[in-house]
Amino acid sequence: MKIAVSILMNNEAPRLEKFIRHLRILDKKCAIYFWDDRSTDNSLETVLDLAEILSGHKITALYLPLDQSNGFDEKRNYIEKCIFYNKFDYVLHIDVDEQFDTHLLMYLSAIPEKEEKALTYAFPRLNLPNPGRYYPDYQVRLIKLCEEIEWRREVHETPYSIKHDKPVLKSHKEYNSENYLYCNILQSFPIVHHRRRTDIKRDWW
Repeated sequence: MKIAVSILMNNEAPRLEKFIRHLRILDKKCAIYFWDDRSTDNSLETVLDLAEILSGHKITALYLPLDQSNGFDEKRNYIEKCIFYNKFDYVLHIDVDEQFDTHLLMYLSAIPEKEEKALTYAFPRLNLPNPGRYYPDYQVRLIKLCEEIEWRREVHETPYSIKHDKPVLKSHKEYNSENYLYCNILQSFPIVHHRRRTDIKRDWW
C-alpha cells in the first residue's frame, strides 16, 4: 500500500518546527510532500532546514506550480490527478494547523488494509487554534486515488462523489461498482483515544 502525505503551505514558517516534530511518528512507509503555495516567509527553506527531524522518512519539498488565484479544490485535484496518480494508492492531506492522533499516523498504511474498504476515510483531528473545542471534528483526509472522487469548493474544500454529485460524507453508506464505501467514517478506530487532549498548548499558535 503506497501512501503519500500532502501538506500545503502558505506562510507557515513560525509553526513548521512543532508541526514537523508531530510527524516524526508517521509510518515510514509513507512519502511526505510539502507544497509551498507562494509563501513570502521562506516556508520551503524552513522545511529543508528542519528535514533532519524527519530522519528516515522520504521527504520532498517543492513549489506548487499553480497561481494563488486557484482555489484549494483545484490545488488538491492537481496534486492528486497530475502528480500522485498512478504513483500512489492513497493520499493523506494534512494542514499545518491540525494534528492527528500519533497512533493513527504510526499505523497509517494499515488503515485501508484493516478497515472496511473505502474511497475516502474520515477520522478525528485537532484544530490547533482551538484544541479540544471541536474534537473529534471528523474530516475526510485519506483519499484513494481514483477517477470517482474530486475536490470542490475554493475554500473549505470538500471531496465529492462524481457519480452521486454530492459530498462523500453524504454518500458514505453507498458502495461504488468495486464494493468500496464512498467514505468510511472511523468513529471507533481502535487505536485512537476519543477524549479531549490536554497536552496541546494554545501557545503553539
